[in-house]
Amino acid sequence: MPPPKSNRRTSPRRTRIHGGWVTVVGEASGRECKVLNVSAGGAKLIMEIAPRIGTKFYLSASPNAARRKQCVVIWRRSSTVGIKFLSEFRSVN
Repeated sequence: MPPPKSNRRTSPRRTRIHGGWVTVVGEASGRECKVLNVSAGGAKLIMEIAPRIGTKFYLSASPNAARRKQCVVIWRRSSTVGIKFLSEFRSVN
């Protein structure tokens, strides 16, 4: 039997309700999202396009942000997604 969810996390999550920006890999335009909580390894987001996005995308603070993180969707529930960070923040060329 797997350990309870709270015990499987490798780093604590902090509540951070603020805006974010999702850019789907392979697409030029992005969409707004809301970051509900974040840890060193991932985050929980709310976004209207959650059911339509693929599994990989970039997360940034704004559409024109100079830095972003590549992410993968771990779970989905309606418009809420749990994501894992695949990279550190990188500069956008």
